[in-house]
Amino acid sequence: MIFFVFLWCLGLLAEERSLSVPSPMVLSSKRIFLNRYPTAFNPSLMKIDDEFILVFRVMDDKDLWISYIGIVCLDENFDPISEPELLSICRKTPSQSEDARIFRIQNRLFLTFNDNLDCKASYHERRDIYIAEIFRQGDHFSLSFAQILTHEQKYASQFWQKNWVPFEWNHKLLFVYSIVPHEIVYPNFLKEVCVTFSETKSLIPWAWGEPRGGTPAMLIDGEYLTFFHSSQRMKSSGSSDLLRYHYFMGAYTFSKDPPFTMTKISKEPIVGFDSYTDSNVEKKYVVFPGGYEKHVVFPAGYVVSGNRIYLAFGKNDCEMWIATLDKEALMNSLQPIESSQ
Repeated sequence: MIFFVFLWCLGLLAEERSLSVPSPMVLSSKRIFLNRYPTAFNPSLMKIDDEFILVFRVMDDKDLWISYIGIVCLDENFDPISEPELLSICRKTPSQSEDARIFRIQNRLFLTFNDNLDCKASYHERRDIYIAEIFRQGDHFSLSFAQILTHEQKYASQFWQKNWVPFEWNHKLLFVYSIVPHEIVYPNFLKEVCVTFSETKSLIPWAWGEPRGGTPAMLIDGEYLTFFHSSQRMKSSGSSDLLRYHYFMGAYTFSKDPPFTMTKISKEPIVGFDSYTDSNVEKKYVVFPGGYEKHVVFPAGYVVSGNRIYLAFGKNDCEMWIATLDKEALMNSLQPIESSQ
């Protein structure tokens, strides 16, 4: 009990410090602004040759429950070099697609997102994970048929499925279903279900809320690396000492072979420049009623280039940012995780 109280107190101190200045491994942060979609948010990032592919989420101006997935090409300075477009997802009802992740499996591009595409339930009753392949002709992108993926054992009990973390292992697609415990699932595309591949438990020294999925995981220097998010309701200098939900970003690694045990995790939240400032958005573009009652940072994709990591994250459900991290500094900042098994 004393240990957990210590972690909680340490977390409060780290939160306050992290809200005031960027993390040491953060070299710079840049907002990605699209004139056509000024409140696009929660971006995911992929690099192909000399350009970056960015997918993002955008809300309808009039109906806050309608949500689209968009895509745009960026140059090496993260400036748009193509016209952003919304990806077409075959469905009978208005789009409710959320928080896409772009990733590569066997050199093919794929997209995962959560939706209620089967139209069997309303937004509030059910959301599941879908996967589609991305095709490209010039600067135009399209999607294959989106296939549903459900957790075979948890479909009936857990109605909202979000933030599955895709990664490639031995040329196969796997997902991190949950971080605590660290459950890996394997998709059976013929049956449209995922089954548990492995599950491990660890003592997570993270004091800023329950870790939840974020970016796709990639094999970096012999281990998989992914960035996650968590949230807590608290007061801070970033919220003018008001009680608000604060989201936090962190990173963790897990072993390259089954059972994919977690190995290291961030000591404290990763913060970019201006991560916890309010967003200056016109009222007609406010994503959710009361949206400014929370400070949101939401990582959904990253790219490694030499000793740089480009981390794409959403801010306050209405902005897109890319933080440039020093890879060596990030990896050195992670602390070992003790297995509880």
